[in-house]
Amino acid sequence: MRAFGAAAQAGGYTFAATSDWDALNEANLRDVRVVVWLNDAPHTATQRGAFEQYMKAGGGWLGFHVSGFGTNAWPWFTEFMGGGRFSANNWPSMPARVNADDPAHPILKDVPATFVAPINEWYSWTPSPRANSDVKVLLTLDASNFPLGVKNTLNGGDIPVAWINTKYRMVYVNYGHGDQIYSAPPLPSMIDNILRWLVAR
Repeated sequence: MRAFGAAAQAGGYTFAATSDWDALNEANLRDVRVVVWLNDAPHTATQRGAFEQYMKAGGGWLGFHVSGFGTNAWPWFTEFMGGGRFSANNWPSMPARVNADDPAHPILKDVPATFVAPINEWYSWTPSPRANSDVKVLLTLDASNFPLGVKNTLNGGDIPVAWINTKYRMVYVNYGHGDQIYSAPPLPSMIDNILRWLVAR
């Protein structure tokens, strides 16, 4: 949260944090340019409906980690995420090599073409979001990682780590599960790039 606040001050915009999902309503969202979900998703039909209308009206969203799980109980959100549903994960959390799919994309400015990310619980999705022509994948787990895990294992396949559904002003990033994954390079600069890109759009 401190990093988001500092970035807002440096960038000349306002940042506010809350854990109250009832704050996700039409009145509060009216002047909000980007909503960030760190590790959760709306719980009620009213909260979900307000967010859906916000996004359909051109709102911006950056979601991390478990925030993508809304797909399993919210049909519109499944489409919003690109059509894939969570299907598997590695456990325990482990570092993994990640590849940039399009290094020229503004979101990936100053992000290496390949790098080892800190420990994280990595998710796979069925079908892969890449199968959706409206999805642009930004980061993908490298094949050298597999098998990845001990108790729960990812054995291979196409596992995007970050992507955009081009029908919306949104970015999803699988990163989460501990502070280190948010603070270790290159994610801080990538988050700055994402926020600039979302606001500019």
